[in-house]
Amino acid sequence: MKRWLTPLLGAAAIVGLTAGAALAKDLTITTWTATSPGLKDWWLVIEQKFEAANPGVDVKVENVAFADYIRTLTTRFVAGSPPTLVHVPLPTINLPAWADAGFLLDVDERMAKTDIPANWPANQAAMAWNGKNYGVLLVHYGFVFFVNEKMLADAGITVPKTKEELAAAAAALTKDGKYGFAVTDDNTVNFMRDALQFVTGNGGAWIKGGAWNLTDPKVVEAVELWREVATKYAPKGTDINAKRQAFYDGNVAMMIENPSVWPNVAAAAKPEIVGDLHLARIPFEVVPGDVSHGLSIPVGLDDEDTELAWKFTEMAASPELMQSYVELVKSPVARPGADAALRANRDTQVISDSAAEAVVLVANDYYGVRAKYADFSTALTNALRTILQGAPVADTLAKLQDELTAKGVQP
Repeated sequence: MKRWLTPLLGAAAIVGLTAGAALAKDLTITTWTATSPGLKDWWLVIEQKFEAANPGVDVKVENVAFADYIRTLTTRFVAGSPPTLVHVPLPTINLPAWADAGFLLDVDERMAKTDIPANWPANQAAMAWNGKNYGVLLVHYGFVFFVNEKMLADAGITVPKTKEELAAAAAALTKDGKYGFAVTDDNTVNFMRDALQFVTGNGGAWIKGGAWNLTDPKVVEAVELWREVATKYAPKGTDINAKRQAFYDGNVAMMIENPSVWPNVAAAAKPEIVGDLHLARIPFEVVPGDVSHGLSIPVGLDDEDTELAWKFTEMAASPELMQSYVELVKSPVARPGADAALRANRDTQVISDSAAEAVVLVANDYYGVRAKYADFSTALTNALRTILQGAPVADTLAKLQDELTAKGVQP
């Protein structure tokens, strides 16, 4: 029934007409997840339900590769040809620029007529900028610990519960061409986010009192631990996909990832080890987390398209569709009480519990970081790369603070 569109088709597709045929109303959504395990099924569910509730509307899900997503959508905004609805990834860092540019619709008045303001978690603030909401949060989560229990058991090691146990297990399991841990070892945002998982997990407050706090002993200690496992106990040169595949193939015993990766295990892991792969609470004092994605409406649509986009957003955030998301994607969602399905087994219960206690990597009130995230992430990535190459952690982080301040990047 459905077809995934390519970006070349644009926001509206031409519907073939025959004599007397009616022109269907298209509602086009851009996403990077239309072919992702679990999510592709959820998109199909909501398409069918929305079309059934709105005769004459044809929902089209347009897939754009994640690596190209922000650039592609920004280009379309500037050209005045946005989709009807935008799936916003990592809104903490990606939404501010679009909001400042005037690309997104303020939805405060529409939200006020729903149960969202009263029930949504504090992380709805990721969809806000300068005091206005520019969309509705769908998913936030806590990172989880992926472990190959057989590799651990064969070495006489229990699943680590502390950072010290993590380092010891990673060391013991790195031998004979296998590795104890996996990191993202490239220069993308995922490289930096891996390090921030260690910092947040260690209770490191890298911003304090509105000022940079990167030289705090807890921050330094966390980065030193990250460097230790990354340089000694992890495969080198892995991007995010190679990192995950190393775990799926049984070449890595442990990794930290977001819970939406869990459905991939059954499909991507070697069949003979699928039963060995499980989830556990992250072995840090704090569970690091993130705000995953939400839906935003472009400015400049006609009234009919705007109302259709909002109706779709309301349906996506409804109890029924949020529960469907949990069941299909095995991920927590923003709507409270929708995650009962996650408590059905030991692995997905970890996902539910981790979401409940998660602390986000970049707090929603770090407005300076959010506003100049590209500058911040570039500087931090460069500093972390030099640390992996052997530069002293404390000195490098002190230089990073000075660099950020000199560039006018404030917390």
